[in-house]
Amino acid sequence: MDSGSARAAQIAKHVVGAASPAAAAEPVKWGIMGTANIANIVLPAIVASPSSVVLACASRSAEKAKEWAAERDIPRSYGSYQALLDDEEIDAVYIPLPTTLHIEWVVKAAEAKKHVLVEKPVALDMAEMEKITSACEANGVLLMDAVHWMHNPRTPVFMDAVRNSAGPIRRVTASFCFPAHRREGFFEENIRTQTDADPLGGLGDLGWYTIRGILVAMDWEMPTSVTAQGNTLENGVPLAVVATMQFASGCLATMDCGCECSKRPALA
Repeated sequence: MDSGSARAAQIAKHVVGAASPAAAAEPVKWGIMGTANIANIVLPAIVASPSSVVLACASRSAEKAKEWAAERDIPRSYGSYQALLDDEEIDAVYIPLPTTLHIEWVVKAAEAKKHVLVEKPVALDMAEMEKITSACEANGVLLMDAVHWMHNPRTPVFMDAVRNSAGPIRRVTASFCFPAHRREGFFEENIRTQTDADPLGGLGDLGWYTIRGILVAMDWEMPTSVTAQGNTLENGVPLAVVATMQFASGCLATMDCGCECSKRPALA
């Protein structure tokens, strides 16, 4: 494994490892940085946790933040993301912002000594990922990406069982697709089609799951070669990707992800 691959594996394990802090003596006080639709899915899970309490939310609009907070019984609201970070009572922030904003606000959250739960993809490239993980490490805060299956305690048990009972892994196949054309306005309005919001498109959103699944199955062994083909929108944003990975152990892995096929999340 070359130095780049070794560092990639180290970073991947850092993000995964951040998911299991020691149980807090008091509930973790959360701030929600943004009012994206995905926050409506994650918020109930945070609220349902006996070790968490949602203290505040923030939006670029004070009026929108106030309305969003009132509808969800959140006691505080802020009209800027920085104001949320300035709240000294908040222990951790959930960041559902577009990927292009992650590098700025994850680093600022870390510097404010807030633990971070951030939507995937965490970063646009390896350089951004290095800055994000370095900021979290330097400030002693935890970093976790919002991929629930990865942080489920059943996942390592299942993977250990596969690796220990089936012999060396020779093939891995991962898929995650959905038919975007069935969602009205998706290609005109969804941030996953916009270069200034989520320029990695379907690869960043869905490939984060499939590639992660393959690497977990391979116990974080990095591939020695990767070949890929894909379809892009006119603005260059990846819509769908098919890739093959070859590993030094002899395993071959294939993955496909994207927003133009029937729904099929699978790892085999």
